[in-house]
Amino acid sequence: MADKRKIVIDLNNSLYAHGFESEQQIHKEDLDKTISIIRNQLQQTDMQEDQNVFLTHLYRTIGIFGDRGSGKTSFMISLLNQCKNELKDDVEVLRMIDPTLVEHKKPIILCVISMIQQKVEAVLRLKECSTTDTYELKRAWDKVMTQISRGIFAIDNVGNDYNNSLWQDEAYVMHTGLTKVNDANEFEANLRKMTRMALNILDKKAFILAFDDIDVDVEQGWNVLEALRRYLSDTRIISIVSGNIKLYGSLVRYELCKNLKMPDGTHRELMANELESQYMLKLLNPSNRINLLSLGQLLQNSEITVNVKTEKVVTELSQQYLNILNDLGIIDMPSKNTFKDFLLSMSLRSQIHFLKDACMEKKKNPPLDVFRSRLYAHGIDIEALNTNIQMVNIALLEYLNENANLPDCYLLLPTLPDKDINSNFTAITLLECWYLRKNPFLIFDYMLRIGYIRNVVLPFESNDLAIKICKYSGWNQLMSLKNNIGLTMAYVAGNGLGSMKEHISLFAMGEKAKKAKETQMNALDNVLKKEERPLVRLMAMFPFIRITQSKNNESKSYYSLAALLAVVGDILRCIDKDEMIGCINDLKLFRSYQMPQDEIYYGLDEIIDGNNFGVETNQDGIFQLAELMYKWKEAYHDYMLPPYALGRIITRLYTSLSNVIISSVGQMMNIMVANFFNACLIEESRVKNSAQEQGEINNSNLRTDTRYFKDNLGKTDIMNKLTFTKWMISCPMMNCFLDKETYDKLQEFIIDELKTTARESYSVYELLCCINTKDDIDEKPSFSGEKKEGWIKTVKILLDNEINDNIIQEKIINEGDINKAIDFINSTDLFSNVYKSSVESFKENYQRKIEATEAMAPGIENEQNNV
Repeated sequence: MADKRKIVIDLNNSLYAHGFESEQQIHKEDLDKTISIIRNQLQQTDMQEDQNVFLTHLYRTIGIFGDRGSGKTSFMISLLNQCKNELKDDVEVLRMIDPTLVEHKKPIILCVISMIQQKVEAVLRLKECSTTDTYELKRAWDKVMTQISRGIFAIDNVGNDYNNSLWQDEAYVMHTGLTKVNDANEFEANLRKMTRMALNILDKKAFILAFDDIDVDVEQGWNVLEALRRYLSDTRIISIVSGNIKLYGSLVRYELCKNLKMPDGTHRELMANELESQYMLKLLNPSNRINLLSLGQLLQNSEITVNVKTEKVVTELSQQYLNILNDLGIIDMPSKNTFKDFLLSMSLRSQIHFLKDACMEKKKNPPLDVFRSRLYAHGIDIEALNTNIQMVNIALLEYLNENANLPDCYLLLPTLPDKDINSNFTAITLLECWYLRKNPFLIFDYMLRIGYIRNVVLPFESNDLAIKICKYSGWNQLMSLKNNIGLTMAYVAGNGLGSMKEHISLFAMGEKAKKAKETQMNALDNVLKKEERPLVRLMAMFPFIRITQSKNNESKSYYSLAALLAVVGDILRCIDKDEMIGCINDLKLFRSYQMPQDEIYYGLDEIIDGNNFGVETNQDGIFQLAELMYKWKEAYHDYMLPPYALGRIITRLYTSLSNVIISSVGQMMNIMVANFFNACLIEESRVKNSAQEQGEINNSNLRTDTRYFKDNLGKTDIMNKLTFTKWMISCPMMNCFLDKETYDKLQEFIIDELKTTARESYSVYELLCCINTKDDIDEKPSFSGEKKEGWIKTVKILLDNEINDNIIQEKIINEGDINKAIDFINSTDLFSNVYKSSVESFKENYQRKIEATEAMAPGIENEQNNV
């Protein structure tokens, strides 16, 4: 088996267009193919024709096509250099023309004639002293050039046109004008005569004439194509053009349709398609087209390896990209391959600049230079974001709402057909990863500002709704995340957009309630008044959200995990402990958020000082919390996860919240916080662990208890790799909502500096267990296994809902795994609470009755009928 051809991209020598040696020549196979086409054309330079009848036109222009920055100019330079070396006895290589650098007043054909003339006259000057035939040769050459010059006036933009006043003079027309017309008619024939004579003088077979990037400038590009069609179809001129084939088509279509006298419509479109197609096929024969492949396409060739040279280190290109992505925090192979494939699809010029920026430039900012123009075009100012990173997700949210579909694109993976959007997603992901390493508040900012909103609007499939919610709730501006959450809840509730089951519905505050006395006693503020620990009272205030409606002066109260996450993010945004103290003082207040009325923004309705309701806090508790949160923030050391993982965490969490079916607020918050931690664990495992290790993780969401989360925590070898999750479960503002058993299970993984033995000073779980929710869940009975009547009532509920005796015995009574029996009972959604002890009692009583009826008939069925 032959060795692979190795290509080495030297980043120090690849930032400008020039010819490359064989080792650095990326498109060597295309170069060899082009040389072969030129050799074939050299064998067809002598063509017999009767110029008195017809001038034969052979359109053999070679097209070098590729996107901007694909290396076309370097390819052309290398091609011309190779022609000068390998075909020097047969061809005269003219200097490559870039029409964009030629003045618009100068016709392209004159540039070509001038270059040929300079070549010829240089040789004639050398021959003057060495041969006696030079004089006659020069006279013949001058005669041809005189004929050429007389016909030049017929070229567009040269000389006087036929509307000149001299053409009104009969004598001028008779003696001069018609002669000029004849010279113009003979211009192409004289041009061919000049070409043959020039090649005889130079002792060559053909000229090689190259045009670079003629598709960039519409006017000059069209002039080049027309010059090739009208004047340079001589077999002795081998013409080469480069550009983007799509832009060529657009250029040709634009020019040919200028004078198409047809109304807009299907027929005009068909005619335009036909004209464009035939012109392109005629002038740029597909057999003479060379399509330069991207690096990604080249790497699919098993016979080629592409390496990158940085200083003295040579690394395989794909591996170099994987290394860069890994350093930036994109570490799981599926995502790394997704971003790598996009980077490989970029133009060669962009890749070289990106690689140099990422590998060789030690900067304080992420390597985003190659993405700037597209970002700026969509209103994303990278320079401004680098100086104010708090605006990163605000800019991202606006971009997703205006240019992409937020629900589909919130993970920022470059998997869309639109290259511009993929480029921006890649750039923003790299930007997020760069700043997530040192700024933990961005974790919560992204999860709520992007992920949470995405999940709120997902069921409605309306991009307009996302824009309205963001505008009403202030997500497009820098404000408290908790206020954003509160206003979002007010908007959703006010417009009836959802069940709000992801939040815990509470009874109104006792001071505002119009309920019975026993209902008022279940209100949050009444419970907090009895709590003596100031830090517990303080912590219990943070998840509270109250929304109001001005029409009927109604209000709704909620306990929200999203609000708790928002408070954590707001505190992490603070720079030092003093700022945290001020932030906590602000966030501890009860707030009301007004529902929209006719899309009018109302915002905050009122701010309620807890002291006015007898819920007092003191500064000692606030100082203590600020100390704990500051230590937690300082413990964050490059534990970041990339944005697509954060998006998956919040989506997994959001879908689990509405399925938590416990009546106690404390138990619900316990399960919700555990769900959040478990989502972090599962998604970080997807990023960092092997497929085998991921298979050991229980991916189930929590509904009635935290056992799945505790089971996952029991896999110590896996957990020890999950630094993000270990940091997250150390959050003093979240783990205080867990029950003691779950909290104790965390202790093995909480970092030493954040461990505390004073949990009783700020545990909120026990306090919240005294409060019941207001949800419909309260109407569901508990699963009872009591000996007297409880188990019989449970049987009746099951039978009434078409769960017959056979199913009861199979799924509950005879099920050896008690947890599976509990899962089945929960799946019926008939009971508010299902406890292990209740199921065990139910099985005992049910089995006892079966045994009794088997001995005494008529059986359990009659007993059930008597129920």
